[in-house]
Amino acid sequence: MKKELQIKIPLDDSIEDHLNKLTSGWTDYLILKKSVDARNKSKILLVYFLEVYFKQEVPEREIFELNKVHYDGDPIIVIGSGPAGLFAALRLCEQGVPVKVL
Repeated sequence: MKKELQIKIPLDDSIEDHLNKLTSGWTDYLILKKSVDARNKSKILLVYFLEVYFKQEVPEREIFELNKVHYDGDPIIVIGSGPAGLFAALRLCEQGVPVKVL
């Protein structure tokens, strides 16, 4: 039996401690989504959407392998360090392509 939960925890707290307070008998969990709630600057929270497993169930974890590309050219130049630029640079780096962010 599995259950989906949304929990909000302070930055320094652990998921396991909060799961123990909310439910008993859980054996494992899988993080489906993680985000940050920073609307209140004095109390920043991490928001987790979890799939919680009970009775010795084990979640099926998918293993993703990134294929490296063969690239011998000059570094790719990404202009802009906003969310899109940083994400593009991250994806290129993960595939082994040299990147410069301006």
